[in-house]
Amino acid sequence: MAKNILPKVQEILELRKVSMEELARRTMLEVSDIEGLKQFNSKKASHLAITQAIAMALEINAYYFWGDDVVGPRRILSRLNVFDQQKLLNGQLVPFLRIHKDQAAEGITDEELDALIQVMLEQEKHPDV
Repeated sequence: MAKNILPKVQEILELRKVSMEELARRTMLEVSDIEGLKQFNSKKASHLAITQAIAMALEINAYYFWGDDVVGPRRILSRLNVFDQQKLLNGQLVPFLRIHKDQAAEGITDEELDALIQVMLEQEKHPDV
């Protein structure tokens, strides 16, 4: 079953301040290959390879593109203070959170998201734990 993951790619491009053309250059793909993710099919090896190349070029876990149970950077940024926003924009914080499938289906509240972000920030303070 095909799904459109191009908006997730574009969201990370905006976050990293990278153009589609620059991404194509970094990954040695054509822009049309990247735009083809509008019809992403996880059963196609070529689609998986494209998303993995993009993930490596943008320094993000490929699961962000594949998973339906993630909260993306826009929503996370809206819940962070200015200092932590800058850390996320500089690549010092993970730009997405994986949530439980039930939460993803029902929608996560701001309070639940705040709690998850707090855990993420605490983990960043103690990376060796």
